[in-house]
This record gives sequence, structure tokens and C-alpha cells, in this order.
Amino acid sequence: MRERLFNDNAQLVINQKEAPAQIEELLVWHRQYHIRGMQITEPEVDSWLPVLAELNLRLKALQEPVWQLTIAPPAPIDTGKRFALFRQKAGAAELNRGRAKTGLNERKKLWPDDSWFDVRPDTEKCILCSACAAVCQESAILIENNQFTVDKTKCSGCMSCKDVCFPKAIDVVPMAEKNSLPVHYSYFDAHCKSCHLPFMSWQPEQTLCPICQSRKEKGWL
Repeated sequence: MRERLFNDNAQLVINQKEAPAQIEELLVWHRQYHIRGMQITEPEVDSWLPVLAELNLRLKALQEPVWQLTIAPPAPIDTGKRFALFRQKAGAAELNRGRAKTGLNERKKLWPDDSWFDVRPDTEKCILCSACAAVCQESAILIENNQFTVDKTKCSGCMSCKDVCFPKAIDVVPMAEKNSLPVHYSYFDAHCKSCHLPFMSWQPEQTLCPICQSRKEKGWL
């Protein structure tokens, strides 16, 4: 949790060389402190511009006000080190200080109806084994009652579903979206004519389960 300075104009103040913030942190500042811009000293502008541009793209997707940029001239250097140190402390005291928790859980609390990832199953490859739903700790994937349901607002982007999928039939793509609704894909209950076991299929006329279908394609059936 990083402490930052902000002024009465609802701007984060970047007045010294530091690593640019992550987009996730700035989104928390946007919602928690109602920050709407940055005041950056001239030497640091170039390193922060890509971050500000990406942030504004996310905010536009979420239908939120974009951040404005104010470029401040470099602070004058005083010949007396003691006086310079005193003036820096005095200047910092005039600004507000705050801390913003980062991480997806904090972002979810502040943006509960919006999503940050798009979960995309490939129905041409997916064999409906349900492994992705089983490993998803956020319950972003639910497979039941002939519906493969993806709730993007719950997805944390952990990629567990993608890692466990051996047919490589699911992808997780970063994408900001406002007021995301669950996406439903229909599947059918089927019965394999070869092994006589029930299975789930994307096609109503499928008569071989994925294992028997694979064996048939290899000439083993």
C-alpha cells in the first residue's frame, strides 16, 4: 500500500523520480479518492504518459471521466541545502496524503458491477470436462443445467482455468467492461453409443464421447 500526495484539484502529484504506478492502483485512486488527474513535474512526464494513456482507455470503457494531465516546471534548486530541504518539507505539507490498497479484491469492492477479464471458451475444442469450473476459486465459471456460464465480474485473471485445460480450449483476456452480465453457452446431454456412458456435448447429434471420438480418429475404434 503506497502513500501518495494529491492536491485540492483532485490530482495526484508526482514531483520526484519514481517508478510509474500500475493501472490497478490508479483505478483504486479514481474511485476511492475521486482523483481525476495528475500533476507531474516536467522531467518525469515521458515515463508516466503511457500509464496515463492506458488508464484513460480503461476509464472510457467503464464510462468514467478520464484523467487530465498538468505539467509542472521542475522545482528550482536552492544553493543552501538546508533551506532547500526545509522548503521541500513545507511544500509537501501543503498537499494531502493518502494510501490506496492495490490488488483485484480491492478493485472488486470499488467496481463490483464491472469486469477486468473476458473468459472465452472455444466450443470447437472444449470437451466439457468441467475442470475449468472445478479449479475456479471465484466461481466465475459454472457448468450445470445445460448451461456453460461465465460471470466476468468474478474473474480474477488467475489463469487457473486456462492452465488446467488440456485441449487449450479456454482463453482469459484482459478487458475492462462496464456492467458486465453473465454469458451463457448451451450444451446438450448425450449418451455414448460406444462406451455407453453419459457425457455433455456442444452438438445435439453427437453420439460418441470425447474419449471414444479420439480413439476413433486414431483408428483404435
